Amino acid sequence: MTEELTDADKQILLLLARQALENGVRGKSLPTVNEKLLSPITAALEDYRFPPVHHSELAWIKIEISRLTIPQTLIYKNTDDLVARLRPGIDGVILRDSSRRATFLPQVWAQIPEKEKFLSHLCVKMGADPQYWQQKHIDVQIYQVEDFHEDDKPADTDKS
Repeated sequence: MTEELTDADKQILLLLARQALENGVRGKSLPTVNEKLLSPITAALEDYRFPPVHHSELAWIKIEISRLTIPQTLIYKNTDDLVARLRPGIDGVILRDSSRRATFLPQVWAQIPEKEKFLSHLCVKMGADPQYWQQKHIDVQIYQVEDFHEDDKPADTDKS
């Protein structure tokens, strides 16, 4: 990441995410944005891992945005070297093998602090055996994030 987002940039992104979430839950169209610059925001309504957000939950949702650096290939010799090179809480990790791919943001280290378990869970997310990272030399990339979030207070949402 060559330049950090300004506080104004962060507020605009948080507002856009909040508007998209609220409009999506209410069945309204998404806010007007330059779609060439942004990817669709679908996690709240179309992520197969979670039930869609309900209108009654809007006031309690705290939006967090993670801006990722460009992933860098992690060169490693063997599994011990791979484990040694990972930096918990700092690096997000991408595993890639053929068409399979999975990533965990650096924030996931808070739930899975052991490096070996982190990699095993990431393999499962990729659709592979938990020990796959120990059985085959797979492509590993790392990245860092700049993360920011809404205030801790419940959002003042329109009840319509």
